[in-house]
Amino acid sequence: MKNLKIKLGAFIISMALTLTASANSNTIKIAHSEYAFSYDPVFCNWSDIGRICAVAYDALLKFEPTNKVLVPHLAKSYKKLDGGSKYRFILNKNVTFHDGNKLKAQDVKYSFERIMAIKDGVANLIQDVRSINVIDDHTFDILLKRPTAAFLYSLPQIMIINSKTAKKYEVDGDWAKKYLDDHDLGSGPYKLSLHLAEQRAEFKKYDNYWKGWRTDNINGVTFLWIKDSATQRLMLEKGDLDIMMEPVLSELKDLKKNSNLQIHSTSSAVVFTIDFRVIRKPLDNINVRKALAHAIDYEYHLNVALEGFGKRAKGPLSSQLMFFNDNLPLVDFDMKKAKQYLKEAGYPNGGFTLKVAYESGQAEKQRALEMIQQNWGLLGIKVEPVGTDWMGQDEMQKNKDSDIDVYLGYIWPAAAETDIALRTFYHSDYKGVFGDNAPFWSSDKVDQLFDSGIVEQNINKRSEIYKNLQHEIVKGFSSAFVSETPFVIVTNKRVVGYEYNPAHHQAIDVYNMTLSN
Repeated sequence: MKNLKIKLGAFIISMALTLTASANSNTIKIAHSEYAFSYDPVFCNWSDIGRICAVAYDALLKFEPTNKVLVPHLAKSYKKLDGGSKYRFILNKNVTFHDGNKLKAQDVKYSFERIMAIKDGVANLIQDVRSINVIDDHTFDILLKRPTAAFLYSLPQIMIINSKTAKKYEVDGDWAKKYLDDHDLGSGPYKLSLHLAEQRAEFKKYDNYWKGWRTDNINGVTFLWIKDSATQRLMLEKGDLDIMMEPVLSELKDLKKNSNLQIHSTSSAVVFTIDFRVIRKPLDNINVRKALAHAIDYEYHLNVALEGFGKRAKGPLSSQLMFFNDNLPLVDFDMKKAKQYLKEAGYPNGGFTLKVAYESGQAEKQRALEMIQQNWGLLGIKVEPVGTDWMGQDEMQKNKDSDIDVYLGYIWPAAAETDIALRTFYHSDYKGVFGDNAPFWSSDKVDQLFDSGIVEQNINKRSEIYKNLQHEIVKGFSSAFVSETPFVIVTNKRVVGYEYNPAHHQAIDVYNMTLSN
């Protein structure tokens, strides 16, 4: 019966796609499991909305993944002033939004002020912005509260919206949030043409896109929200789907045998961690944390939970990002060491229970839970699983009084820059603010390194600071750093030009891709 339902659902979606495709065969069809609840780019750091942002919106700067550098985008040029406490930008003059309104500096000012007022999503990336001063229609200054070396790297996440239309649709001072639930206000290459809540979204080529169009550009993008991976796989194999965003890793060996498909896999900017709430006994004892870290079978996780994909993490920062410290010592899987550390901590036979929160819908975390249940059990430690979803776990991590002892989580960078990637997870100012600092651990020395690194303008000195910072974090054993989570997608062979971008994890740069015949 289950297979019948899957096939029936795939047939219905397939028929709908066929009708759409008949009108435009040069449309790429992308499926993922969770729907985008909004088209508001204030949430573009959330994966599903981030995919929308990648096709419908533009930012001042872009992160170029091949060379890992920032390049001008909406901003034709920019320069640093006043020692890094001010930046002057000059906009391209030929940019229009999807309703024809021209991009002006006032749109940039509105977009930044809107994000800062809403105080959600990407707001933490621009918390050092003091003000935006418009000089003329295409020139403006961004003034910072202090010189902030990481600031420019936040800009690829700050999408600029059409202020004139946004103001028209504001309701009770909501900054057009309700309007953006089912509309877009961008200047990107594709504009929203169909919205079916929790089902699909269609975007068609915006003819007047300011960067122009090649003859081989993709003309449209269809996002399908299909929770069941078996349905996604069936559609992909039939050719009714071009990209499967969240394949089940255990199925990749079979999918690899299909000559009509291609698997794209890379080590991502995301690090999978097992986080110890250090303010709860017995985890306030570093030797207990060391014991737990040595009782994690890291190779098992890579080979079984990740099916041979992924890479061992050395610390809190992915090797995809600048200032990665490649000299950090690896914690090995050694049950003898684990028992010795427990003995030194005063728990020679374990004898305690740990509540472990995890996202029950994620296969990687399910496998990790099973592994630590077994290994920690051999130490005399009972693991009590607490299954939840991401929102539920985030609330628990944010709550200082939560009774959870261990969290299976991710260090998920908000931007492709080291300070931005780590600050909300490890600076004491952020404990309980965003939910990122699951261990509730902090260090005066780490805070000092963050505070000096963020204002340092010399890149070599910044590198040294952040490499030392990673060493101090690892030394604290607030987490076990398990893997650089692989990012894997499966595509039709006709999909050409896909490239992973650590600045936009899980997003697809459709504009720079093609569909072969």
